[in-house]
Amino acid sequence: MFSGSIPQEIGMLKSLTDFALSYNNFSGSIPAFIGNLTSLSTLYLGQNMFSGSIPQEIGMLKSLTDFELSYNNFSGSIPAFIGNLTSLSTLYLHPNMFSGSIPQEIGMLKSLTDLELSQNNFSGSIPASIGNLTSLSTLYLHRNMFSGSIPQEIGMLKSLTDFELSYNNFSCSIPAFIGNLTSLSTLYLGQNMFSGPIPQEIGMLKSLTDFELSYNNFSGSIPAFIGNLTSLSTLYLHPNMFSGSIPQEIGMLKSLTDLELSQNNFSGSIPASIGNLTSLSTLYLHRNMFSGSIPQEIGMLKSLTDLELSYNNFSGSIPAFIGNLTSISILYLGQNMFSGSIPQEIGMLKSLTDFELSQNNFSG
Repeated sequence: MFSGSIPQEIGMLKSLTDFALSYNNFSGSIPAFIGNLTSLSTLYLGQNMFSGSIPQEIGMLKSLTDFELSYNNFSGSIPAFIGNLTSLSTLYLHPNMFSGSIPQEIGMLKSLTDLELSQNNFSGSIPASIGNLTSLSTLYLHRNMFSGSIPQEIGMLKSLTDFELSYNNFSCSIPAFIGNLTSLSTLYLGQNMFSGPIPQEIGMLKSLTDFELSYNNFSGSIPAFIGNLTSLSTLYLHPNMFSGSIPQEIGMLKSLTDLELSQNNFSGSIPASIGNLTSLSTLYLHRNMFSGSIPQEIGMLKSLTDLELSYNNFSGSIPAFIGNLTSISILYLGQNMFSGSIPQEIGMLKSLTDFELSQNNFSG
């Protein structure tokens, strides 16, 4: 592990194109003489103990394509001269102690494919100039203090595959122009102050694999067009103010591994189409107003490890087909109106670690 600061003699290497110091114990600030390295294409300083701000001399590196400062102690804002780096393809500034807003000049980086600003102290809104970054594939802004709404210019980023806004202070509804992002694979909006229903344009995102809306103020029902998202692997809607029943179309999501609907106002019964989700590992329905019995189709979910139905209005007995769920480790049925005896098939659940039946009407 190398340590210490970057020696000034580095500034004499004017033919240097690639400079990688990542995963060491270097400290100190980025020196001004870095600006001498005008042939530099890649600058990797991540996973060290560097500190201080981004020096203005960085703006002289017009050939720079990859700039990576992640996992250090950098502070200060993203300087306006970042706009000079018009060849930049990747910019990784996470996690550090950067603050301030994203400068409008970010929109000058038209070759940018990856922008990673997560886990800092950034604030303000997403600038409209973000719409110029039409080559952008990943935009990670999570775990900051951004606020405001999602600007309409985001809808111009048709190459975007990963969009992460979780753990900020964004508010507003999900805009209709989200439907323009047809290459989108992951959409994380959790832990904000978003509200309103899921817009129908979400149904256009046929490549979406991960959709996360948890810990917001969303309302309305799960729309039938959710069935269009046939590549979906994870769906997290907890806790919000969603209501209504689970649509039969949920059964079209045959790649789904995690379905998290807890802590909402859902009602009705579990649809029979749930049995189509044979890749499902976790099914969390607790703290809603679901009713009815456990449908026999649940017995088809042989990959299920976690089944959480507590704090609802379910009734009926524990069905014998529960014994089919041989991968299950967590089974929570408490705070319902279940009755009858515990079936002997429970003994087939050799992987079961947590089994909770409290506050029901069981007998035997």
